Formats: sequence, C-alpha cells, structure tokens
Amino acid sequence: MISAMNPCPCGYLGDPSGRCRCTSEQVSRYRAKISGPLLDRIDMHLEVPRVSHEVLRKGSAEGEETSAVIRARVIKARALAVARSGKANSLLRAKEVKQVCTLSEQGHQL
Repeated sequence: MISAMNPCPCGYLGDPSGRCRCTSEQVSRYRAKISGPLLDRIDMHLEVPRVSHEVLRKGSAEGEETSAVIRARVIKARALAVARSGKANSLLRAKEVKQVCTLSEQGHQL
C-alpha cells in the first residue's frame, strides 16, 4: 500500500516559503485523524519536499531519460531475472524468492 498526506491542514508545514500558519495544536489534531492501527501497518514514512510548478512543467535536464532508455533498462533487468531463476521475479514463489534473493548481513541489518 502506498499512501500520502499533507504535513498539516494547509499543506505547507516545513515549506521554505513560510506559508504555513497552522498552530501546533491544529497539526496534532490533523495528524490524529489517522488511526494508530493504520499507522502501525505503514513501514516507511518519507517527507517529500514541494517541487515548484516551473520544474514540474519544464522537467529537469539532469538525468532525464526517454521512455526508450527506460524500456531498454527494464528489458535488461527482466532478462537478468529469467537467466538467474528461469522466470520473471513476479512469478517467483516465496521459497524461490528466499533462494534467489538472499540478503547480505548488511542487508539484514538494514
């Protein structure tokens, strides 16, 4: 499951523009609307900074990839998976995942 929410009722808490005028009480009330049991099931919480309209509209020249480049990378990754286990990763059973996708000690610690 992937979910998203604003950091506060107005959505600008922590924004460099300083546009947020929410009180700490308003922020607490807003965040309390999400039930504890639901939050317990979310394994990763990330804060994503706002991106300006200009950047969204124009995109970034840095690291920009075409669909063809991305497609080629996906095809290569799928071929690697098939070469490794005889099938796409999405078709692996739990037992096969444990055999094929072993974690290093550092990975376990993470």
